[in-house]
Amino acid sequence: MARTVFDRETLLDLTVNIIPLGILLFFVVLYSVYTPFGWDPVITTIMYGLHVVPFVGLAILTYFAGRAISRAEGEAERAATIDDDFERRESNGEDRKASADVTEGVSGDTAEIGPENDDDAEAGTNDEPATGGSSGETDTAGDE
Repeated sequence: MARTVFDRETLLDLTVNIIPLGILLFFVVLYSVYTPFGWDPVITTIMYGLHVVPFVGLAILTYFAGRAISRAEGEAERAATIDDDFERRESNGEDRKASADVTEGVSGDTAEIGPENDDDAEAGTNDEPATGGSSGETDTAGDE
């Protein structure tokens, strides 16, 4: 069975846009049947323009919002399926061997490498040349 763009959950999410569409449509039909302001071409054009233009704009916005919501729900369903599959494999022990191979030989002492280790930085054991102005110059800006 093919999945439609606007399923039940998507329509519930789009209700906040569908209700104003209904209100605008109600007033367009009402003013088409009953003309309380007479039939002046300028006023009638402005009146219908103020109802039809927002109706069309909101209808287009609602359609694209429905597509985006539907796409996001589909991605969430696929992610949930992947998570369920991962948990199923992990509970069967399929991933335990792979994670043991990756962490083999790594301990807490060997995991810390890089400039965060203060002992290496003070001893000057890193391979990068020292930069900075430590050629015997002192800062005399504060002495004046």
